[in-house]
Amino acid sequence: MDTLEIEAVRITPSVQRKPLLPHRLEDRMELPALVRIPATLNDYIDLLNACDYKIEFSNGDIVSILETDPLNSNITMGTATLTHEQIVMNLGFVLNQLFFRQPNFIVIGSNMPTFVGEGLSAYNPDVSVVRGTPDVRPYKSKKRSINTLFNPWLMVEVLSQGTRDYDLGEKFLNYRRIPSLEHILFIEQYWTEVTIYTRQTNGTWSSSLLENLDSSFSFANGTVNLEDIYMKVIHEK
Repeated sequence: MDTLEIEAVRITPSVQRKPLLPHRLEDRMELPALVRIPATLNDYIDLLNACDYKIEFSNGDIVSILETDPLNSNITMGTATLTHEQIVMNLGFVLNQLFFRQPNFIVIGSNMPTFVGEGLSAYNPDVSVVRGTPDVRPYKSKKRSINTLFNPWLMVEVLSQGTRDYDLGEKFLNYRRIPSLEHILFIEQYWTEVTIYTRQTNGTWSSSLLENLDSSFSFANGTVNLEDIYMKVIHEK
């Protein structure tokens, strides 16, 4: 698959008036699909609850990526695709079934940020699983307070045209720095493909690539079938 190049703009605080990003999605859509703004963690927290679209904090930047049309990369969309949402819901259902009677595991959605490096970065994976007691800590900026997660065991990203490079590059590198993390799943939404990364006992990461609906993978004494992940999914490309 060819890698899609997306126009990005980097806004410096010296020329950017407050707020750092518009709060309304319709105003945000007037900017390029990918925007990075040098900012503090407090800036991110203050914007997080004010913006009606997704933002993250990565390596000292507020990052905002809007989805692009899978058939026309020049068209920016303000919301996730139907395929993305189907896959997220399917996987959440499968994982909840898998861990339903295992009290040591908890499945979490995308609304709670996961902190990396004591707040050097903050990400919202599509799905997370915690093993053991969740390490959830409140973080307060001058204006707002949020709960943050520090100990995911599994993190999942459903890839898209706009986020693929960011998810597989910068975020993947930072995810691997989380001490509690043992599994990372990357799921393609436009074709059948799941990549599973697993931390080995020596600290290195191994990977497995699955490309058929009749494939499956296992962890925590359970099995996940790709057919279940892609159930009723109509690929948009």
